[in-house]
Amino acid sequence: MDNAEDREIRFFGRVAAGFTHELKNVLAIVKETAGLMEDLLAVTPEGVFPHQPRFQRGITTILEQISRGVELSTRMNRFAHSPDHSVAQVDLNETVDQVCLLAERFARVKGVTLSVVPAEKPPTVLSCPVKVLLSIFKAYECCWTHLASGASVLGTVVSDPQPMVKLTWSGEAAGSADLRTAVESSAEWKELEEVMGGLQGKVAWEEGPGFSLVLPREAST
Repeated sequence: MDNAEDREIRFFGRVAAGFTHELKNVLAIVKETAGLMEDLLAVTPEGVFPHQPRFQRGITTILEQISRGVELSTRMNRFAHSPDHSVAQVDLNETVDQVCLLAERFARVKGVTLSVVPAEKPPTVLSCPVKVLLSIFKAYECCWTHLASGASVLGTVVSDPQPMVKLTWSGEAAGSADLRTAVESSAEWKELEEVMGGLQGKVAWEEGPGFSLVLPREAST
């Protein structure tokens, strides 16, 4: 990317990182307050407060959602820092897991479930972190956009012989067309191929229902 694009992306990343940091502070205060309420309920004699069980269930729900919010904020903060370096070591296990969590809502709207199987030996590639994130997001998007509700997409991270992410799915196509044909003719697929080309990688179809993103261990700069 040129210097202007680099500055713009870093600006958005910096603002997003600061925002998620502040959001985590808000969640920490809510968690502390909910914990105090839980402690007060615990020392309240039974029968004194008739709604005690309902309040306890409510506090449990609040604490569960706080944990979810902290996890989302942490992942978003990490995502926001990805433009800090134009080239860096990228852990594919961590990156695919991060994309799945951040993209969960987009897939859920379509009724599609995303999941990840990490490699036993985490593969790393020396590449552009933003482009690697974008390539994995686009790959999942190619799947959830053209799958019917109830389908699932599995991303399997592979270390050897080359670092790659294999995406396979179960379920039916959203339309009447063959799923591979629909995916290959889509705008998402074209964008995926462009991003992978910029990473000096490739997209390869598997024999079964799926395709792989094959990445070089070190992209030339």
